[in-house]
Amino acid sequence: MANKRLKAMTLIELLIVMTIVSIITSVAYPSFKRQSIKAKRMVALADLSRMQLYLENSYNQDANQDYSVAKQSVISAASCLVCQSNTQHYRFSVVITADGYTLMALPLNQQQDDPCLNTPTDTLSLNQAGVAQPSTCWY
Repeated sequence: MANKRLKAMTLIELLIVMTIVSIITSVAYPSFKRQSIKAKRMVALADLSRMQLYLENSYNQDANQDYSVAKQSVISAASCLVCQSNTQHYRFSVVITADGYTLMALPLNQQQDDPCLNTPTDTLSLNQAGVAQPSTCWY
């Protein structure tokens, strides 16, 4: 009688495969998270630029040339009207001053871990002169 050997994975082989998968996952997940944060930041930066375009367009069309009137075309009831960012990722605001404006995007939740920000309370900002802060985030 010939011995028939079952063709199946042993426990050791299964443990080796699980170890390899866990090592690959532990390396891939942080990179995925970092790229996800960066992608959401890029959408927020595009939103700030879009807000600036809407503000300038409304400002130029207004006979009084008043940014506070133009602000209503961008922000209403603390909600951005022209933004594509998820409200769970950034909170947008417009601060009108006597000589211009500053657009701000406050990171929320996972976006507070963005490596380009110095602290979780830093904001992405863009003013009427096109000066963007923090500069490390705008590339």
